[in-house]
Amino acid sequence: MRFRLSQDAACFAAATLVVVLAARLLIGAATELVEQTGVTTGFFGLSVLAVVTSLPEIVVSIAGMRAGSYDPVVGNLLGSHAFTMVILFILDVVKGSGSLLAHAESSVLVGNLFAVVLTALVVRGTLSHAES
Repeated sequence: MRFRLSQDAACFAAATLVVVLAARLLIGAATELVEQTGVTTGFFGLSVLAVVTSLPEIVVSIAGMRAGSYDPVVGNLLGSHAFTMVILFILDVVKGSGSLLAHAESSVLVGNLFAVVLTALVVRGTLSHAES
């Protein structure tokens, strides 16, 4: 059992490293695409970049649903969103020159508000289902 745990941990670490390294390439390519297409960075971030960076959650969620593991799927999706909010808070503190949201386009703020409302609805539905 010990060997399997270390092997799984090594695979997890390798996959994490790939994601971290790919992020640098992803943001560089996204910047180039924004410049070449002429769309706003806010729109690109809310649409294309959001879909691409959500692909790991989508794949994990589909695999979890196929395996019948619904609790980890819900935890993965809600946890990902919650962790993103924590990262936003940390970046606001580290940046020090005011809120990152103050520098965002209004369309980004509307998109984020929509995401927060949807998350609240999912949490409400999950809690009401758990109380039944």
